[in-house]
Amino acid sequence: MTHAEPPAPAPKPAAVEKPMPYHPWTVLRAEVADAKRLLDFAIATGKAVGDEAIAGIKHAEAWLGSERTTELPPEKERVAFEQAYRDLAQVMAPVTAATLRATSDAEPDGVTRFPWAWRGTVSEAKLWSRKLWAYTILAALLILFSENTARILAEFFPADVETAGAGLTWTLFSSIMQSIEPFAYGTLGAMAYLLRSAHTYIYERSFDTRRTPEYTNRALLGMIGGGAIKLFVTEVVTDEGTVLELSGAALAFIAGYNSDFLFSAIERVMAAVLPKVGLESVRRAAPDRMALMTVERLVARYAGATDEEKRMIERLVDKLTAARVPE
Repeated sequence: MTHAEPPAPAPKPAAVEKPMPYHPWTVLRAEVADAKRLLDFAIATGKAVGDEAIAGIKHAEAWLGSERTTELPPEKERVAFEQAYRDLAQVMAPVTAATLRATSDAEPDGVTRFPWAWRGTVSEAKLWSRKLWAYTILAALLILFSENTARILAEFFPADVETAGAGLTWTLFSSIMQSIEPFAYGTLGAMAYLLRSAHTYIYERSFDTRRTPEYTNRALLGMIGGGAIKLFVTEVVTDEGTVLELSGAALAFIAGYNSDFLFSAIERVMAAVLPKVGLESVRRAAPDRMALMTVERLVARYAGATDEEKRMIERLVDKLTAARVPE
């Protein structure tokens, strides 16, 4: 019994070679797509973009029409596109293609899934804003819990030796919470500043994800400033000389909202406390120390000296003591 040979497989169509991610064509396509995105936003918002920039970017859009070619356009056309993109970026600053992606819920590369999204996806800018909401609520709850715990314990459960036990434990816990309060007020002030800035950036479409470490540092500085400002400031003097008595909570909130407030207070304290040492003070201090050393030596020899030597030592000590620079 003979078996028929299986038919030969049909030849596969030649696959189009796709450029690698680092291929110059891939990089150029991404750059043109960014320029098109930025130009569309500029036109929609009525920005005064030059006609040459619009024409250069529109001409470059034709390069995106073919999905199969990997040939770069002529160098002259690439140069014209780069010049047009540069002019557009200067007009649109601080808005860029990256900030448009970071503030768009519809861009595939600009959304991030998160449980707080409520609609499934949010932009990176909105995600950061909702994180600030969480930190703000957490700081506010910590302050409310600490304040109310201290008030309830003071009014209804006064601590004394007879009621030691659970009541004393809550009193100690309340004391610890009150020591944390300045840091929470500083954090709340920093969150108020960041929320105000973040909403402006989202509205203007200028939120830059590269600056998120700066925002994180701002929050940490606010927390530190809220806890440390009471060490350097107890009252605020206005330009008219009026003294403003502020509570520790108010000072902590201000230090968190404006981190420069803490640094300026530290600089004022340093200028008032640290001595100003100059050459003249060094010249006066050196002979003064030498005189002290000579007096100590003469006093050490005084006990074993004769009466005539003692009178001589006394005269020398008087002269050296008179020559010292008063403090």
